[in-house]
Amino acid sequence: MDPTDPAAFWTKAKAVLRQAGEAVVLEATKAWYVAQDPATPTHAKAMLYGALTYFVLPTDAVPDALPIIGFSDDLAALSAALYATNTWITPGTLDQARASVRRLFG
Repeated sequence: MDPTDPAAFWTKAKAVLRQAGEAVVLEATKAWYVAQDPATPTHAKAMLYGALTYFVLPTDAVPDALPIIGFSDDLAALSAALYATNTWITPGTLDQARASVRRLFG
C-alpha cells in the first residue's frame, strides 16, 4: 500500500478506527496532513511517510490484532516522526486533522 495515496490512507484509518482508538488515528491523520503540506520539506515528508507506511502495512513488529498493545508500535512510529518534524506542524494542519478525526468518529 502506498501511504502517499489518499485512498490507501483513509481506507486504513477507517478500518482501524474502533480497534486502534482515537489517539492512534489522530496521530496518523496529523502525520498525513503535515506530509501533504507543500511547505513541509522533503526530508520531513520522508520521515512522516515512513511512519505512515508502517501504519498502513498489514505486517508489523507487534501485530495489530493483539488487544491493548496491537497499535502501540504504530503510535510510537507516528509520534516519533511527528516529534522530529514538529517545526512544520501548523495550527491549520492540526485543525484539519482534528476535524477529520471528529468526522470519522462521528
